Amino acid sequence: MSLRRRFLMASALSVGAMLAAAGALAAGAGAGQSGFQAVLVGAAALALLAGATGAVESFRALGSVVRPLEAVAAGAARANSGPLHIRLDKRATSEVRAVVTALDEAGRDLRARQRELDGTRSAVRHALTRLGDVLASTHDFAGIVEAVVEMALLVVPADAAVYYRLVAAPDHLESVHARGVSPGARLLAGTGLAGAAARARVIASITTPIPPSPPRLAGGRSVSSSLILDPADLDPVEPAAVAGVAVPIHSLGHLVGVVAVYGTSIGRPFSEDEVGLLTSLLRQVEVALANIELHEQARRDALTDGVTGLWNRRHFDIRLSEAVASSQRYGDPLSVAIFDLDDFKRINDNWDHSTGDAALVHFAGILRKATRDVDVACRWGGEEFAVLLQRAGPLDVLTIAQRVVDTVRETPLHRGHEQIPFTVSAGVASYPWDGMNGSDVVARADTALLRAKAAGKDRVERASSPIVVDVTDGGSAAVTPPS
Repeated sequence: MSLRRRFLMASALSVGAMLAAAGALAAGAGAGQSGFQAVLVGAAALALLAGATGAVESFRALGSVVRPLEAVAAGAARANSGPLHIRLDKRATSEVRAVVTALDEAGRDLRARQRELDGTRSAVRHALTRLGDVLASTHDFAGIVEAVVEMALLVVPADAAVYYRLVAAPDHLESVHARGVSPGARLLAGTGLAGAAARARVIASITTPIPPSPPRLAGGRSVSSSLILDPADLDPVEPAAVAGVAVPIHSLGHLVGVVAVYGTSIGRPFSEDEVGLLTSLLRQVEVALANIELHEQARRDALTDGVTGLWNRRHFDIRLSEAVASSQRYGDPLSVAIFDLDDFKRINDNWDHSTGDAALVHFAGILRKATRDVDVACRWGGEEFAVLLQRAGPLDVLTIAQRVVDTVRETPLHRGHEQIPFTVSAGVASYPWDGMNGSDVVARADTALLRAKAAGKDRVERASSPIVVDVTDGGSAAVTPPS
């Protein structure tokens, strides 16, 4: 039974009592009044007065309590679409007004939380869509990293996010992509929030203040396989933040980088749900990074030599074709040097094939040190090697080839306490002096190599003349290009 009905019934009973009392008074008046009748009339008069008072109080309560509560109920029914907008009767009691105020505040807080939740859901949907599109459409590491940084800012209320790549074991990091921070590379030598995550291989968080705990270890304290740090532990190259979290990224069982997010304006640490959501999505990224690494490994295996780690002939041919096209367009020279280990069969026969492989690896190391990063050094086949030198003319290639030949002679292979000396011969050729395409230049270098072998080995031969070169004792050199 509703409160309104109860008040109405009470009022009706009061009115009934009042009517009964009025009837008793009328009966007493009509019969004449004795002593007893006077008492009865007095009692009836009191009942009439009580009934009237009860009716008045009931209607007053109806106006001060029931109607305001009905207004509260009506306003609450509209709360899903906006504020309560409850208009109270002026007769409403202070208690009812306090209830209405509390309900209005609770409604506003609920709506604010609903908006925040809707925004989070939208951000998560966008992040998942973005991540799914990138993972499904590319093996580009840079594209994956960019999507990861964008996703991190969508799922965590942070102001900045950085992807740090591991550049030196165990914990030296370099930023490769960032948002919300000033441009420029950032290097962390195992320091700061990201460095702590890399060093310990666990999630590291920033919180203020750090809750009571056992003594901190190595820049943070280990709690449930995570590190909790103070804002003072941030590295100067990291954004100043009151909240932060760094999640290590692994691929094929080893650390490859760290994703770190920094909150400078949130005013609170990131919640467990926020960190959990970020971590869960990053675990999906780990799978993608592992796939990329496997893809890159397969590509490297297809283009590199398994013994020496140098590029193979297939990759050399691809790069030579590109270099010739560039030289023809811009007029830059290029050169090719082909090397052959002298009497290599003797090494295999006098020692063993593992020693022969060691000689190949030894020579490959010398070749790497003698060439630039832009050059292409490859194992040509068997004991033959080739180097493509971009933007290098006849004098440049002759100087480098002679340096390699001299270094091999002066640096024997060491096997235990035994030294195994060997030498190498080389032939060099240049574009456009010795050919107008890549295959012609290579053929002329190969012919020059044969001349070096026939002339006694351990030497360098130039493909063609006229050329006058003297690179000993600070001498001069002159090269005459083709007409």
